[in-house]
Amino acid sequence: MPTRIQFDKDHGPLLEEAAERLRSREDRRAEQLEGIVSRLARDENSTRRRATLKAVVDGALRSVVLEVADDAYSELTRAHDKHAMVSDEGDLDRHGRRWKLGRPRVGTVWASDPDDGNRFGTGTEPAS
Repeated sequence: MPTRIQFDKDHGPLLEEAAERLRSREDRRAEQLEGIVSRLARDENSTRRRATLKAVVDGALRSVVLEVADDAYSELTRAHDKHAMVSDEGDLDRHGRRWKLGRPRVGTVWASDPDDGNRFGTGTEPAS
């Protein structure tokens, strides 16, 4: 097996693109997202609660899935019902074409525009 690999100069852009794609697959710890809850799902036979947040990730609107405990799910349900903005923090991870926010912590839920300071909920801890 060779111990040294050589590339031609014209391979540079290809290698840069490959490196960028690999970096984009790394988990992003303590990522802050703001968006709107677009979907809620709860399995009555387990403690799992799932919410999908529409948020901007890397400059594009994406669907990000969160698995949360009951208290956070209640908070997200209120936000969904009122079409309110929410602020979430967690470990953002990409699985193929899907995004997931691991260890989510629901921060602030805004009743309307986050800039006007009108909020009706604050912080819940991640599901264990």
